[in-house]
Amino acid sequence: MVGGSYTLPVLLSVLGVILITISGWHVDEMVFKLAVAVNQQSGTRTEM
Repeated sequence: MVGGSYTLPVLLSVLGVILITISGWHVDEMVFKLAVAVNQQSGTRTEM
């Protein structure tokens, strides 16, 4: 930006990082603590 202000792009970048962090935390809560979308099969394990 020539002669412009960087305030808005920086604020939008910070907001994006905050939202991605919150989203990642929610996914962690849902998958690992609440076992959402986890198929619980006992005794079977697939190797990749």
